[in-house]
Amino acid sequence: MFGRILKSGSGNVTVEAAFMFLVISATSLGAFELGRIFYEKSHLENVVKAGVQFSLLGQTSASDVTKIVAAATLAAGESADQITITATSACECPGEGPLDCSESCSDDNFPQMLVTVTAERDLDLVFNLPGLTSSHLSAVASVRVR
Repeated sequence: MFGRILKSGSGNVTVEAAFMFLVISATSLGAFELGRIFYEKSHLENVVKAGVQFSLLGQTSASDVTKIVAAATLAAGESADQITITATSACECPGEGPLDCSESCSDDNFPQMLVTVTAERDLDLVFNLPGLTSSHLSAVASVRVR
């Protein structure tokens, strides 16, 4: 009787379909999570881009990091409470190093101002896949204002 069961081919398609269903399901869930991570990363990049663009409005906006963070927070929309946004502005003279932005360089030129905006967030994944339980995302954008 056992030999007859081994020689029988009935049920093979069902077993193969069950295995393929598992493989396709795992692949689909992984693709969904990966797509969600890319979407959130793109959102963070748009947030820092908005902050940097605000700093380009003029020298007073470039030095006011509070307004830069506010502009980036506005761009974040509904997810703003889940994102940590920071902005820094620093000045330096070429060949002289960093200095206060209100000072002038030794050659009486204005110092170069660099504005950097950073956005970070922890993303909890919907499906607990092996090796992927959460993801820390960040985006940074810098621009020389003058």
